[in-house]
Amino acid sequence: MSLNYERHESGRLLKNIAPATIERRGDKLHIGGEVITIHQLLVPENVNKQELDYIRALYATYAEKLHKETFTDDDVPSLPKRYAENYKEQRMAYYSAVSVERSVRDIFEDGENEFSQLKDDAWHGINTTYWKDYEDGYARLNAVLEKITNTTLDSSVLSQMQHLIGNLEKKGICHILVNDGVIESWVNVDE
Repeated sequence: MSLNYERHESGRLLKNIAPATIERRGDKLHIGGEVITIHQLLVPENVNKQELDYIRALYATYAEKLHKETFTDDDVPSLPKRYAENYKEQRMAYYSAVSVERSVRDIFEDGENEFSQLKDDAWHGINTTYWKDYEDGYARLNAVLEKITNTTLDSSVLSQMQHLIGNLEKKGICHILVNDGVIESWVNVDE
């Protein structure tokens, strides 16, 4: 399945709804009497071009941690278990966050702006942790991911929607920030 950033609106865009009355249950948003499906993107086996920036940043952390000159797609199957699980979770997190991003963009009148506010809030919640000194990029990555799961994201009304933004989506927002160029590297932060 290829990641597609085209809009897929069906019907009208929703506006003027109290966020606290919106609840996510699985892949459904319950808004008053309406039920809207969040199209959860499945993690494809192969990396899509939209993932390349955050994937390259992850590969750099694995190369540094494993004392390898380079790290590529071909090296993924030989990752030790802890790093293989980390890689798998990071891709799940990215796709979970992108699924929410696309859904709110397509469902709500101001969804795109609200998700941008969420990303800004996330960056301001993690940037102090990001800029600290670490033994390596893998330690920085994990410290930032741990920090984001303990960060309250209040600047967007999306955070008021019950169960919309969980820990997996918060971690995925960090990878979207890499794709956006806000986070340039987990390894070489001063370059």
